[in-house]
Amino acid sequence: MNSTTKFYRTALYILALPFLFAACTKIESTTIGGGLLPAIDGVTTRDTSLDVITDIFPEKDTFYVSPTQNMALGYISKNNAGGDPLFGGTQANINFQVAPSFTPYFYEVGKDSLQLDSAVLVLGYQGAWGDTTSKLGVKIFEIDPSAKFRSDSLYTNVSAFATGNLIGSRSNIDVTTLNDSVHLFRENSINQFRIPLTTAFGNKLLKTYDTTNAFKSDSLFHTVFRGFAVQADPTSNVLTIINLSDTNTKVALYYRYTKRDGGKDTTMRFFRLSSSSAASNFIKRDRTGTEITTYLTSNTSQDSILHLQSAPGTYARIAIPGLSGLSNRIVHRAELHMEQVPDTKFNSDKFFTPPALFLTPFSSDSARRFFFSRDVTISSTGITNFGAFGGIPAFKTDANNNRVAEYNFNITSYVQGIVTGHDKNYNLILFAPYTDYEYAAEKTTVALPISSQVVNSPGIGRVRLGGGNHSQHCMKLHIIYSVLK
Repeated sequence: MNSTTKFYRTALYILALPFLFAACTKIESTTIGGGLLPAIDGVTTRDTSLDVITDIFPEKDTFYVSPTQNMALGYISKNNAGGDPLFGGTQANINFQVAPSFTPYFYEVGKDSLQLDSAVLVLGYQGAWGDTTSKLGVKIFEIDPSAKFRSDSLYTNVSAFATGNLIGSRSNIDVTTLNDSVHLFRENSINQFRIPLTTAFGNKLLKTYDTTNAFKSDSLFHTVFRGFAVQADPTSNVLTIINLSDTNTKVALYYRYTKRDGGKDTTMRFFRLSSSSAASNFIKRDRTGTEITTYLTSNTSQDSILHLQSAPGTYARIAIPGLSGLSNRIVHRAELHMEQVPDTKFNSDKFFTPPALFLTPFSSDSARRFFFSRDVTISSTGITNFGAFGGIPAFKTDANNNRVAEYNFNITSYVQGIVTGHDKNYNLILFAPYTDYEYAAEKTTVALPISSQVVNSPGIGRVRLGGGNHSQHCMKLHIIYSVLK
């Protein structure tokens, strides 16, 4: 799939080349701090562009999603009717535990005076990604009591657990309504994903468990009830974003009871995530038979299209050989410019929006990624100029009237260091981060977060970028500079 150099046989075709590749050779107006740049006069201030070599790879490492951060729940198919035939399918499930609000846990009266109305699993809904017109279905299972699912262990996106009884389900869910207001008994809220649980499970919490068994302590409760496995049915083309630490996430138990004076009352109890609760986000990609596999398995060193996908995802390696041969000059602005290659075959871009991206140097000597220390502002909680650095997608209309995302990474100081300081010209790594850490510099043991907040939700976001030899949307390093006299 990578382009190769060809000899053109006719003079007419040779004359047409400048027009065919105009999008890749023309220096475009910068979108980062453009008003600060001197005017290009062709005498003292000039512009140029350098070719890049691009290659795409799958990320090999699994990743851990904290119980306090957003998780993905849903399913995306590989078909071309709302699915993703370019990047492939995605299965996203959530496993987690709730706990009583105190222990030993008890109700107002004895078991004989309690009567269940309903039990509902409520998930804190944060948004959706994909074809939101497709209907989502989910099933709730008990995690098998023999499963080793504990809060003192870290579980990655490939961790799976044996399940027991089916205790709840809901089908044909319209995700566009999940942010509607909910008016219930003693509760008015929004952003709730509600799945009814079985009467048998509700009665287990209401009438079977007590202070002599599961409600005696948190640890005993998690032993008796290992937790929920929330699994998406393979029928939709949408991922929902769920936050377990949101106050909306809970088991809501609605019940009636006979008071000691003989009166009747109706009330509710909530079981929520606690510090003793385990949680994990299972996310599996299925790329077989889709376009992305052609590029991931290519043996060439130049991919014309870069399929960037959030974790568990992919990354691109970028080389800029021409940087090593630049003459001495003042670099006013150096931007690595990249554009989305629109999907005109399946029209999937309307469903699957681009992620935020990040760019780092990579040293093959130390096998480390590290920050552009002079182009990003580093703090102990993450870089403070993520947006200005260029990782947030902007949108433009290309020459064929397609709406495409573009990214412009400001690496001015890095380029200046190579030109005047004879710094090393590293390969670069481009990826869609989740909560990644990078080294502050190549030769340091200090690793810092990219951001104090999650950059991309797990499983959410993908974009096809033009590589270094794409005919219309090729990646280039644009440089505005002044000649030293």
